[in-house]
Amino acid sequence: MANHRSTLREKLVAVLPFVMPAIGGMFGVIYLNTADGFPIPFLWVGIGILGGWLAGRVLVRVLDR
Repeated sequence: MANHRSTLREKLVAVLPFVMPAIGGMFGVIYLNTADGFPIPFLWVGIGILGGWLAGRVLVRVLDR
């Protein structure tokens, strides 16, 4: 087998689509715990996950150029 070493850019492109939604969900939970009085509390977690997913997609497209 050939000894192929991955660059940092290749590693980031592979990891970002999975890590960014998790970080976004974490920010949704943090925002939910710091603010008070929401009628649908888990909506903010979902918004954080979608925001993280979108940020991950944008970062991957920027790194692919």
